[in-house]
Amino acid sequence: MTTSALRAADPQSSRPPPGTPTALRVVASMIGTLNRAHRRTWRPAGRAAGRGHRVSEAGGLSVELPPDLARVYGLVKDLAPLPPDDTEERLRTGRAWLALSADLKKAVGEVEPAAAHVWTANEGGDATAFHAHWNADQGPRRQLLDSAEAADDIGIGTLFVAVLRKLWVSAVIFLLGVLAISLVWAALSGPVAGRALATGQIRGVRAALHALRQAVKRNIGELVVKTVKRAALLLLTLGGGPLGALMYLENRTLSPVTARERTEKVLNETALGREALAYAREHGIDIEYVDLEPGTGGTYSDERNEIKLNTNGSPADQLAQTFVHEVNHARHSGAPDPSNPSQKDYISKAIDEEVDGKVKSFELAAALEQERGTDVQENYGYDAYKAGYDHAVYAEQEARRLRGDPPAAGAELHAIGDLGGRAELKTFLIRNTSYPEQFALQWLLHDG
Repeated sequence: MTTSALRAADPQSSRPPPGTPTALRVVASMIGTLNRAHRRTWRPAGRAAGRGHRVSEAGGLSVELPPDLARVYGLVKDLAPLPPDDTEERLRTGRAWLALSADLKKAVGEVEPAAAHVWTANEGGDATAFHAHWNADQGPRRQLLDSAEAADDIGIGTLFVAVLRKLWVSAVIFLLGVLAISLVWAALSGPVAGRALATGQIRGVRAALHALRQAVKRNIGELVVKTVKRAALLLLTLGGGPLGALMYLENRTLSPVTARERTEKVLNETALGREALAYAREHGIDIEYVDLEPGTGGTYSDERNEIKLNTNGSPADQLAQTFVHEVNHARHSGAPDPSNPSQKDYISKAIDEEVDGKVKSFELAAALEQERGTDVQENYGYDAYKAGYDHAVYAEQEARRLRGDPPAAGAELHAIGDLGGRAELKTFLIRNTSYPEQFALQWLLHDG
């Protein structure tokens, strides 16, 4: 199961500050209980003391939530990513593209009479050739008009995204407020009834967020992506070169057939990839290549025995690594068991499985590098794994040197490094993804 790389909320913030109203202190205590398995002292970057939490899925400016809503946000964060607060910048950019379009259309209006004068006031082959060139499909007039249309498309798409993002943030904050108030009533209803009520309210808000998010994605997919892609293709036909090509490639979604062919070709380059392909076929795993949200590499469903791989901007090398990762989930289908009475144990085992899948994907990247003799971009988390691996190897060799023992080598040394790498990667995932909250919620909402 792969998720966007969202920073986990600080569980220590579940402790209400002095002076907090009693009801809110009860709610904060409840949220702390719901997330009791996740305990660490890490604080997210950008948090302003005494003001709230800045939450964002990427760099740049971020949305600031009041402390009480920030605590509630941890319960729905995996369904409600908050984008950087860059609405004004996006509006300026959209308006600039529309202004460029207007200028280009104005230029056509000003230049066309002068151009027409050339072939009406003159006779001969040169005038006829100029007339044909000016009005040709790739002539100056058509290029100016197509450029204006491309600028219009980009401007409209950019403005639409800005409006949708603003509406999305407003809706998320509204639903967080509804959830916070609902949890107050739940907390005042007693421990048994309160937990049942709180669980129902969380499920309801999560369902609303899921439906709203799907609607936003549908709107973006149906209008914005189409307009930007059309603009990119127009720029390409105009000889727009690097700009058009870059826009087209960055907004391109591979067709399912193309994605499957390219991914399987990469997997067949190594023994590890071939083995993962064979396992999927032998166990009847349904492999779907679909357009998922950016940042999501893929998912695996125990219930449907189904892997979904993201074709949205994911090159074949990364799709192959994600394939191996998700097949690892399939190998452990049904584990860990959310009916485990210990939430802490369940979360730890679930994150261990994520670590194992990521290490498998790193091993595939290393095997591809060995086969090709060129570098391969590893999937998310590799730097943390490598740092832990190198540190563990260095510490072991230094300890042996001080004892006067021979240095470790071969499989023994790799096992030591791998253990250190996995430990560092697990810490990294706990601190920098929504896995802890996601698995805490899975455990909490398990029907048993």
